[in-house]
Amino acid sequence: MRKDQWALLAAGLVSVAIWMAPALRPVLWPLTLFNTHIHELCHALAALVTGGLPTHIVVNANGSGVTPVTGGLLLVVASAGYVGSAVTGGLVVAFARDEKSSRRVLATLGWVLVGSMALLVRGDIAGILVGMAWAVGLVTLAHYVRGPAASFLARFLGLQLGLTALQALAVLLNLSTWGDAMTDAKILEQTTFVPALFWAVGWALSALVALTLGLRSAWNGKTVRAAKYAQYRPSGRGG
Repeated sequence: MRKDQWALLAAGLVSVAIWMAPALRPVLWPLTLFNTHIHELCHALAALVTGGLPTHIVVNANGSGVTPVTGGLLLVVASAGYVGSAVTGGLVVAFARDEKSSRRVLATLGWVLVGSMALLVRGDIAGILVGMAWAVGLVTLAHYVRGPAASFLARFLGLQLGLTALQALAVLLNLSTWGDAMTDAKILEQTTFVPALFWAVGWALSALVALTLGLRSAWNGKTVRAAKYAQYRPSGRGG
């Protein structure tokens, strides 16, 4: 296993360990709100793609969020949050193969957030400020970060998107089984009469597959340095 792979795996394990210790979870708060911004934006985009219209996005300080929409295909819109954020994470991990592609990934995430903040995000001041900080920070990092740090940073954010989506789904599974809170799964239950637990489990499996495929792609890919070395190294013949 390469050093960059060990570093990414270690960072992921540390974040999972922190999440499992409630007293330490505030450390992950900025990442939690980053995931919520992506989660809610996926709802909004799903509404647009299926002929609906998102009115606004609210990201709350406690990590929850809401995206009221009019029209659109409810099955797609409701499913897009958890699955979309996990798929985004998997794609980020998969496409951040070298410095150039990683900087493009960071810039894309940053500018997407800029657009979301300008057009849709309203309400809770904490959600607005954190979203603005992420938008500016990602665009800035995409401009200045260089070398292996660019790839690690992009992949770390992608991994965190996937892990945070899975963590949120774990909470959703609990709510779907024992709680009465209005969640995406509960909305579909009321509309389709299919139990919320079914939707929550399906989304969790989809998110796990997306993250696994992204990590597999990253694990099987070669670093730029290794690829260049393989291309230009001597054949070993004298002459």
